[in-house]
Amino acid sequence: MQTTSSLYRTLRADPDALYEVQVLRGPIIYGPDRIRSVKLSWALFDGSGPQVGGNHAARCDLQLLEEKGSWPRMASFTLRVRLQSADGQQTSEWLPLGTYYTDERHPSYSGELSITAFDGMLLLEQPWTDKVQTLPTSWPITASAAAALLQEATGVLLESGTVLDNSVPFVGLDTTATARQTWATIAAATGANLLISATGRIRLVPLKTDESAGSGAIAGIAIAGLAVAGRASSMDTAAVHLLGLSVRSFDPGEPVPAISGVELQTDSGGIAKAGTTTGYVLKAACNFSDSVAADLCLQAAESYVYRPFSAAGVELDPAAELGDLVRLDDTLYPLVAITWTIGPKIFADLEAPAETEVDHEYSAPSEASRALRAALAADEAMVARTYSAFEQRADAILLTVGETYATKEEAEALQDEINDNEAETESRIAAVESQIVQTKNSLEVSISTVRQEANAGYNEVRQYIRYADGYVKLGESDSPSAFQVSHQDAALLWNGEPTTVWDQNRFLAPKKVEIPEGGSLQLGRILLQPRSSGNLSFLWVGGS
Repeated sequence: MQTTSSLYRTLRADPDALYEVQVLRGPIIYGPDRIRSVKLSWALFDGSGPQVGGNHAARCDLQLLEEKGSWPRMASFTLRVRLQSADGQQTSEWLPLGTYYTDERHPSYSGELSITAFDGMLLLEQPWTDKVQTLPTSWPITASAAAALLQEATGVLLESGTVLDNSVPFVGLDTTATARQTWATIAAATGANLLISATGRIRLVPLKTDESAGSGAIAGIAIAGLAVAGRASSMDTAAVHLLGLSVRSFDPGEPVPAISGVELQTDSGGIAKAGTTTGYVLKAACNFSDSVAADLCLQAAESYVYRPFSAAGVELDPAAELGDLVRLDDTLYPLVAITWTIGPKIFADLEAPAETEVDHEYSAPSEASRALRAALAADEAMVARTYSAFEQRADAILLTVGETYATKEEAEALQDEINDNEAETESRIAAVESQIVQTKNSLEVSISTVRQEANAGYNEVRQYIRYADGYVKLGESDSPSAFQVSHQDAALLWNGEPTTVWDQNRFLAPKKVEIPEGGSLQLGRILLQPRSSGNLSFLWVGGS
């Protein structure tokens, strides 16, 4: 049960008081004007009957007035609620309802965005042994030592005030196990279930609780009251206001026999047992479990009587938490599952699942366990198919032998035919191999020819067009005259030196071009020829 102020409890007792819910995504706050619906589902474990080692992620289904593109993929957000008086003059403190991580986004034509998200339990779904600075050199280790390493590796902290047994080592080294699986091992061995609290911390909730639990070996459990179908609780009025005021329906189940034994199953298929089978035998998946872990679990859960129930339409105080107990006519019922529907009023469906079958499944199998079972199932299917093939083949052989009789001459003729077929097959294979070799040689000759022709063409082009020193140069490589151009200027060259330059609309003549008497100057395909009259003739010598 979350701690609340006296003002909160006063407003909680006021039937006209309303709840205000907010969604916080970074600096953005969504209030009642943009929130269409909020539904939260929390559970210590699924299935039926009492279990330990449960590690289920809480789920949030949210509907907002928001565009899909404005809500980032995998965005995290926080939920919180507070009470306010009917006149709006008084408001309580904010109560956290957890941090969630977006899994799915579904827009609607009406402009609403439906979001499915899960809490920080998913942050523990990661390997952890390679993320700590120093691993112990000796294994197994105690629960408290493992908890310290897990917190260092993931950054998800254990709820303050939690006390773990530090006397007996039972957590083994598994580099393939996730942090979530290792926490589940600790929870199972200590007779508890695992959850992420509303403040984002790891909480171990013991299966066995009573009114005097106080701050027990794992964590203190708050006791609260419930008024059902108009019947007053035996607890005082203040206690009733802590949890619920009314319910729409209440269905108590038959109590499960007191726990007398424990069976912890490892990933390798081994089972560690403790206690007797005279009562209820508590079963759970607990990797590296041994007699030490089984004894610890039995010590924490022995003689516990699990009382199933379901209640719908409870005006549940959001300060309530999984593991809290509700009282009806002096009978305590555990809150194992809560489904909240949050708005101006808050209603919830509560449940402690009833036992519906005797041979129930083990709780929370690890990834390695699931992979092993899948591999075994695949192997069994493969073996079954192999046996079937063998049986069919054997039947065919027996049928052939039973119906066929061949003389020695017929058998020899059949063998000769088989030999001829083998020889023909080898001949065909040799022919194919020869064709492959011929094709390979032809390809190599073709590729070589193409390469030579390409090099020749490239060299021919370079005789007239070249790129050097940032310029494209035009003209035969052995000609004294040429033309060059770059991003900055263009110039006529004589023996590699510029004679006339065009630079940004400016005409430059770096030096005077002098043609010796009786000589000539050829620029590309143009011939400059001095005449005895003093004139200069321009002659095209580039062909027709």
